[in-house]
Amino acid sequence: MAHDSIATVCRPSYRREARTVATELARRFGANLAECWAYSDSSNDIPLLSAVGNRVAVNADVKLTNHAQEMGWQILPLTRASLTEARRRVKRQAKTVRKRGQ
Repeated sequence: MAHDSIATVCRPSYRREARTVATELARRFGANLAECWAYSDSSNDIPLLSAVGNRVAVNADVKLTNHAQEMGWQILPLTRASLTEARRRVKRQAKTVRKRGQ
């Protein structure tokens, strides 16, 4: 598997088991966990998030939000308004890029 590939675990994994599965997948595919990403909304995934180099708490529960703040992890609160604004920003940036290319 190439380093830019995405591995998806098909069976549910929880808490420490998710970390174990991620570690095994990284070993199997020759991936460096320090370069991997994990996203979660649940404190149940703190062990998994702790195993990778890039962690994002998305619409996280209170316990994960607090832990992410303490650890300096990225926190991404997604709302309809934030997604709408992100789409607008991307459209503005695309227009700027097109204008530069002309």
